[in-house]
Amino acid sequence: MNRTQTAFLDALAEGESSGRYDVLYGGGTFSDFSKFPEWSGKDGPAGVSLAAGRYQFDPATWAGEQTKLGLPDFSPASQDEAAWDLADTVYHHRTARDLEYDLEHGQLDEIESALHSTWTSIGPSFPARFKRFYGQSKRSSTMPTVNASHVAAAGLSTAMLASVVSYIGSYLPHPLPTDAANGLAGLIALALSALMAYRQGASNA
Repeated sequence: MNRTQTAFLDALAEGESSGRYDVLYGGGTFSDFSKFPEWSGKDGPAGVSLAAGRYQFDPATWAGEQTKLGLPDFSPASQDEAAWDLADTVYHHRTARDLEYDLEHGQLDEIESALHSTWTSIGPSFPARFKRFYGQSKRSSTMPTVNASHVAAAGLSTAMLASVVSYIGSYLPHPLPTDAANGLAGLIALALSALMAYRQGASNA
């Protein structure tokens, strides 16, 4: 799964199962991932539901995806693959558009109308959920890095400076381009260097 697909699935799973792969409809759990869970179900708005997994597949939908994709089990990887395929297929059928392209380009207006009947958790708040997960994954991939010049300027070990940079970078409100992120790392290193010089001077006074 690429970053776009993963962010979509994470946003979907947050509403369907709080992100858990072992959930049965209504809050129960299962432990055998070798096959779709066999259980008695639980009453829901439309009658007894047998939905299970991170994306709350019903048995018939799962059986269709498993056959189509040749999935060997109900493992997390299989659940992810089936959920993306189902979303992509349904979205294209109802909009004649490509789901991944629209997600990457912020064209989210038709997500709810196309997919709500498949997953009821895809409602008005879904675009914001997707953007949050997409932003988190992008931010982690553009975290400020530490190079030799930064280490030399700060007078610290690479590991120590990297920890400081990562901590500050994790609180950035928006992802930074790589050059800006590395520039921030340099500024942090210079600030630490100045602070250490000040403390050294104070201790020698």
